[in-house]
Amino acid sequence: MRAEAGDLRSLALARIAIGAILLARTTPLLAPLHLHFLGDTSPLLGWPDRGWHAPLFGIALPAALVAALCLIRTAASIALLLGVFSRPAGIAAGVTGYLVVAQDELAFVQTLHLLFGSAILLGLGDAGAAFALRPDRPRAPASSVWLLRIWVASVYAWAALAKLQPDWLDGRAFAFFQESHALRGPIADALLATSARRILLARGVAAIELLLGPALLFRRTRRIALPMAFAFHVGIELMSRPDFIGWTMAALLLCFLPSHGAQKASAAGQATSA
Repeated sequence: MRAEAGDLRSLALARIAIGAILLARTTPLLAPLHLHFLGDTSPLLGWPDRGWHAPLFGIALPAALVAALCLIRTAASIALLLGVFSRPAGIAAGVTGYLVVAQDELAFVQTLHLLFGSAILLGLGDAGAAFALRPDRPRAPASSVWLLRIWVASVYAWAALAKLQPDWLDGRAFAFFQESHALRGPIADALLATSARRILLARGVAAIELLLGPALLFRRTRRIALPMAFAFHVGIELMSRPDFIGWTMAALLLCFLPSHGAQKASAAGQATSA
């Protein structure tokens, strides 16, 4: 589980991408695109208003405190993106994000959980050791890289386990998504045209998610699993617009990019065997 400089650069790329997506998802930066899942980001996601909300455990924070948390979350996301005090910035972005969204259980979505959890994990490690305006001194490079990699593998594992249900495996979920226009376009129409195709696709998606996690963790299978994972999320994006979860997963997958040292070692091994 040794980490090289290239691994920290890959981790830093994931940090930059997560910081950018955090800003895109929690601020009105992309308001001109009129994406339906960004309708509540003005002036900032979770900004206090006079509407009805359902706070988690019934604990409602004062409006002034919630507004302050929104501002801290935004500032911390910018700092995470730029690599300025990356450790406290990542933790602050994630924790304040959770505190704000806890003010309305109905506003909680898996994309936000993935973003806030990823920010915290990036803050706990050495993600700010490269490509940063204020680089951090590495403390535990290997643990930092593998912490995020295991997090990604766990996301695929939990997603697959959730799909091991009759209403998914028999294609009913895809039929519902198609009827509600959650899945649309020529690719979706072709893949979901018949019941047999829906069943095949449903089981195929569950199998891919079940296999991707372990395959990404091992170097020998990673060279195949990584492009498969990127292609998997591109395919989902072409058929639907599931919030920023696909973009977030693609950002996290950057931590699996091979280091320069690993590439040289692989090339040397191939040359020796030849």
